[in-house]
Amino acid sequence: MAATPQTTSTDSSLPPSVHRAPSEDLAMQPVKPVKVGGVFRGGGTLPSALCLAKAAIGAGVLSMGVHAAEVGLAFTMAALCAGAGLTVVSISLIAKACVSTNRWSFEDISDELLHPALALWTGFVNAANCLGSAAGYLIVCGQVFAVLTHCGDEDRRLFIVGIGVCICAPMALAREVGFMRHLAALSFGAILLLVVCIAVLPIERGIDDSVTVDGLLDGKGGATAFAYMNSVNNMIFAYNNQFNVPQVTGELTPQPGVRRMTNVALVSTSLTFLLYASVSAVGVLAFGLDDQQDTFVLDLARDTRNPLVFTTLLAVMFSVIVCFQFHVYPIRQFCAYNIRKLRAGAP
Repeated sequence: MAATPQTTSTDSSLPPSVHRAPSEDLAMQPVKPVKVGGVFRGGGTLPSALCLAKAAIGAGVLSMGVHAAEVGLAFTMAALCAGAGLTVVSISLIAKACVSTNRWSFEDISDELLHPALALWTGFVNAANCLGSAAGYLIVCGQVFAVLTHCGDEDRRLFIVGIGVCICAPMALAREVGFMRHLAALSFGAILLLVVCIAVLPIERGIDDSVTVDGLLDGKGGATAFAYMNSVNNMIFAYNNQFNVPQVTGELTPQPGVRRMTNVALVSTSLTFLLYASVSAVGVLAFGLDDQQDTFVLDLARDTRNPLVFTTLLAVMFSVIVCFQFHVYPIRQFCAYNIRKLRAGAP
């Protein structure tokens, strides 16, 4: 009697590049081949940190100036420091849960440690959060396009649809977060250009007349509790990258580890803090305490004929498009989890 060939299957809870035979113990650590490619290899500490940082640095950075003008730079810095510390702790705890359970999505971790109902709820909340953020990024793209071209609402909507269909949809097919590492690095540089562009304005024109030392530190005065809550909410989203942590942890090479992921968290959070802190300060110095618009895009709209401003706005559009892609992965994981559950329950 001929021997039946043994087939291998993949465990969907594993990192995208890891496969197991059915006889292997699911509790075992995933073993991946060492990938040679230098510091910027897929699964390396620096590229993983850039991907996590870019997942958080999106449209929220554009409104940091107006929030800092309302509540003051002292409160902004204190909140950013507190958020940075909590972010590093939370990423380390998520990584520990991933490595301990050998699961690489929030749904699978919740299913393993808690209950399938909580896994569904966790996945739904993550997906809803990412869908809302992704929609915001497309809105920012449309806003930048309207500022640069002075087009009407119909053309702006067509542009948003075109960006979503022709750029965002094809890029969303990438299986690994690490695939985005080069785009993440370019995108981070694009946001740094925004900081440089805004910093150049007070150097060329002088600091805005409404800015005083007290106003810079404490805000313009009259800030309500709602203003402080709105500022804190914006700074919470400044570090909102935990939805990518399980998958990024699973993609670490040569092997996932809590210490490696803690290093990733320290680097990504430091980059995020420096960027948000610097853009808050230069935004107030450039545009003042009283007349800031809702976003830097609108503040810069009056100077679109300036080559640096024009290039910066294009860079902002590129940056939010890249950030959009990182929010696709949790949605895909939630859909994949539900499909696996439906297949498991099917007769």
